Amino acid sequence: MDIKTFVKSWLRNPQLAGPSGNAVTPLHVSQDAIQSVAVSLSKDDAKTLTHQVNDLIARDDVMEAISDQVGEPRPDESEDEFVSRAKGVVRQVIMRTLNGTS
Repeated sequence: MDIKTFVKSWLRNPQLAGPSGNAVTPLHVSQDAIQSVAVSLSKDDAKTLTHQVNDLIARDDVMEAISDQVGEPRPDESEDEFVSRAKGVVRQVIMRTLNGTS
């Protein structure tokens, strides 16, 4: 299952579990994550930026780009490795989208 399909499934069934059986959340950036990177942001600014980044990730074109680049888990890839690789792709896609270089 690709990431775009997974996220759409999760939105219909938020109790969806990953391969390890643990509950999972779809692509989502937390306010804590934003504040840990941008320490000079106020709490309100971090909250606003968190919503903006999550809205960006939820756009169909961005989700499609993430899904296309991540693809399916590789046969020799653990769940943790897949998640790590996907996080890197999410960062790259967000930066390219914000910079206007798809």
